[in-house]
Amino acid sequence: MSWSTHSGGPVAKDAIDPAKPHLSDTVADEQRAQYDAALAAARAIAATVGRPDDRVTVRLSGHANPGHGPRPGWAHEVVTVTVEAVPAE
Repeated sequence: MSWSTHSGGPVAKDAIDPAKPHLSDTVADEQRAQYDAALAAARAIAATVGRPDDRVTVRLSGHANPGHGPRPGWAHEVVTVTVEAVPAE
């Protein structure tokens, strides 16, 4: 099942906290594991983009399968993390 969330606009690098995505009852644990890892990665990546006083926008998405394994008719698992620097005014 696919999931996604975003920062809702530019945020301070030390304040990245996008809303938790809607999780499926079928694979909620798997989706939560992906979200938690993606959020940790976004926070780490934010320190490496732009200047220290720049803000960032964050987009996280993924697709989880039951038990993190392949399932006929389902997409392969994937996690995408996008962190974009937004120059300070």
